[in-house]
Amino acid sequence: MVTLALTITQFSQENQYEYVHTHLTDKYDDEKKVQDVIGKMDENIRTSLNCGYFDYTGIPLQIHMVVEIYLRQPEDQIDNVLVITLTDMYEKFIKGRFDTMFEKAEADPENHYMQQIREQYVNVQLPLYEIAAVKASFEEELLYLMAALFQEKHTNIRLMFDMILAKDSPVHLAVLYRNLEGLVMNKDQIENCIDNAGRNPLHIACSWGRKHPVIEVMKNSSEGITVERSSEINQQKFVDLMQFLKPTNPNISNCEGILPDPKLYHLYQQVGEPSILGNNSETVTICAETLLKVDEEDTNYLEIVSFLLDHKCKPLEVDQLLNWDAFHYADKTLSLAAINLMLKRVQINRELLKNYNHIPTLLHYFVGFLYNELFELVDEVPYIQYKYQYGNLSLLQLATETNNLHAVSKLLQYNCYKDVINMQSAFSGNPLTSATFHGNLEMIDVLLENGCKVNDHKMPPTLGAVFGNKIQCYEKLLKAGSDVNALSHDGNSPLIIATMLNQKEIITLCLQNGADVNYANEEFTATDHALKHGVELVQLFLKYKPNLNRQSPKLGYTTLHFACEYDNLDVIKCLLEYGADTKIKSKELMTPLLVALMNSNKEIALELIEADPSVINDCMYETPSKLSPIIVAVKENFDEVIRALIKHGAHLYNDECDTTPLHIAATKGLDSIVTTLIEFGASVNRCDAKGELPLCLAVDNVSTVKILLDNSADVNVKNKSALTPLHYAAFRGKLNSVEELIKRGANIDAIDESNLTPLFYSIQAKHPEVTKFLLEKFFYWREELASTLKNQVEK
Repeated sequence: MVTLALTITQFSQENQYEYVHTHLTDKYDDEKKVQDVIGKMDENIRTSLNCGYFDYTGIPLQIHMVVEIYLRQPEDQIDNVLVITLTDMYEKFIKGRFDTMFEKAEADPENHYMQQIREQYVNVQLPLYEIAAVKASFEEELLYLMAALFQEKHTNIRLMFDMILAKDSPVHLAVLYRNLEGLVMNKDQIENCIDNAGRNPLHIACSWGRKHPVIEVMKNSSEGITVERSSEINQQKFVDLMQFLKPTNPNISNCEGILPDPKLYHLYQQVGEPSILGNNSETVTICAETLLKVDEEDTNYLEIVSFLLDHKCKPLEVDQLLNWDAFHYADKTLSLAAINLMLKRVQINRELLKNYNHIPTLLHYFVGFLYNELFELVDEVPYIQYKYQYGNLSLLQLATETNNLHAVSKLLQYNCYKDVINMQSAFSGNPLTSATFHGNLEMIDVLLENGCKVNDHKMPPTLGAVFGNKIQCYEKLLKAGSDVNALSHDGNSPLIIATMLNQKEIITLCLQNGADVNYANEEFTATDHALKHGVELVQLFLKYKPNLNRQSPKLGYTTLHFACEYDNLDVIKCLLEYGADTKIKSKELMTPLLVALMNSNKEIALELIEADPSVINDCMYETPSKLSPIIVAVKENFDEVIRALIKHGAHLYNDECDTTPLHIAATKGLDSIVTTLIEFGASVNRCDAKGELPLCLAVDNVSTVKILLDNSADVNVKNKSALTPLHYAAFRGKLNSVEELIKRGANIDAIDESNLTPLFYSIQAKHPEVTKFLLEKFFYWREELASTLKNQVEK
């Protein structure tokens, strides 16, 4: 008994898995076998309960019982059991205990009388076990049992009790496991089906919906009105209730002393719920930060509730356990979606409800969740607003944002909502903008009929139509007089936004109705935004003669500059045809040609060179000096572009630049470019503005070194610091280049302006292979020199 009492609280899925794995490992040495059994357990329970056992059995005792079943008879995988209930597990668990007890007593299993004694004992002890378990857990808290069972932290306990009470009813079990297929199979039993507590299936369904918390509202400071709900328990009423339950619940009537001592009553007085405004207040303010996130109700759950209602489950039928109807259960468990469904079949007085006898809560969910039937419970409609950090949002605004036409129509019957129909919300929205975003033409008509303006909003309604891509809504707004050039709070026009979103129909409608094609928000016009969407859209804009040569304020780009950032040659040709100027320079002196090269758009660069060769030597700013088109082309390894530039007169040397094309190509090891430049007259021994030489910069790539040497590069040439190519190669640790340079006659003993040799640089840079090679060559050279001198002396 103590085991159940101490192990009935939930524990995590990780702990559940660890428990199962540990106990199976004690029986099986093979980890694969353990995982197979765990998988089989999960598969069987998932199939029969429509949920994984690690999601379902969150109570340690339940896990223990499931594992015991598999440990004792692992081949018996309960494949033939349609539904597993907790009672099934209790019976098997306890039966195992009884088997063990009789075995220890050495009772004769073949003795007929002994078998009868055994069966009678089991039949008596099982319900007593359940009663004692409840008593052990709740002896000191039974007064609070009803309230405790419906608390979030006791969800698993309530589920356990519901399943025990539903043991003999496949309909109730199907509801608990949300098994619509099982419910359909037993649909003929629904109308007159009750569980062991006298509850119909709808009572159970209404106990397990998604929770919709009661809304907390802020205190009305102007009137100082607050209303507190008292949840204090009436002692005598509880005693009367327990006495009433005795005849209907054998577990209670058979358990003496189940009622707690009267001195414990004071422990169970609940603290009142948060203060709320009275329903008669003119304005109700809800702090948006206190709203709990509530997900939409599960579709399968809604189908089950509807199915039960369709099959004559009576919402107002009371149970034998608590004398509650389905509305009471839904209200207690905050299952508001079920209440909304039932209100379609039967009307009730709001006073029947406790939690949902609160108009702000009903209106909030009526509007926000499209629970339209809830409005029938509301007799007075206050003005409700949601308070955010940056402003307020009205209930009417929420209705339009949730696309709830029914709510909008209902709310606009009240002057308090008509008066705010043009109010800007905390997020710069307004009802008409939201309606157009959703494309709700009927809602737009309702708003316009009730005085909604089409202009003079921080967020123009036309933008709602654009963001939602609702062409019919846009047309309706334009016919109603909406300004086609109305700007959003951040300066965007409908045409610009439609173009950014590539909405061709709305773009066409804007242009046809006089949208300003040259309006720019900061850098970009709508035409500039159209560039990335292809030539067809650009051609549409060009029909309305935009200014292609306008320069943006920050970069100084024209439309052609922007187009050169995208790899779309057809767009470039189209812009050139319509008069785009290739000579205009940006604030960094970039021509469209340079923009194309900087963005690696080779084909566009070739097109621009052919269109206007006059710009091929125009340089751009680049720290610390400037770059010419041919230098950028070399960096991009565009051999074809380099040839086209040189063909049209590009300079190989430009005094504005501190480097040359050949220096760049040599540094990057671009052999084909090096060959091309030499072919067109580039000098292999000319220094750049910093005094560097192509051969010195080429040492990282021995193939480039060979090309330069083959084309008369001086192997012992020195830069302004008296460094030779061999110094560079030794310092960089490029053994292949060191070998090639020495092979071609490089002076191994050359010194720089500090009298340092290549050998010193290889040692300093820690390149032992190069150092070893240079030492060998040095001593060989010394021996050869000594031999030569000796021969000369002897002669």
